[in-house]
Amino acid sequence: MKKFEQTLVSSSKKIKAARAKIISENAEAAQEDILRLLKKALRDIDSELLSLTDIHPDSELSLSVVTPNFNAETLFTKIQSCKIRKANKLVELSIAQETYDEWFTEEVEENA
Repeated sequence: MKKFEQTLVSSSKKIKAARAKIISENAEAAQEDILRLLKKALRDIDSELLSLTDIHPDSELSLSVVTPNFNAETLFTKIQSCKIRKANKLVELSIAQETYDEWFTEEVEENA
């Protein structure tokens, strides 16, 4: 093989490896972003649940709830909605983590 041909072949392998590394890093970062966003969504839901359940009497002498125009049905509908959203996000997070583990942490044998 002539030197120019050899250089082309060698360069092609190096370029292919460099491109594969960049594509792989971008793909891993994309999956990490999905995980990060799902975790943030779960924190937001937890914060919303805490806010919803912060219903205490406004003083030791009164049983009036601090929330003006307190409506139990509305409150528990919102709590139910939050819990359903949280359960769904936990499923999404589990699947996203499985995907990450499958594609970015498990070693595979190279095909010859």
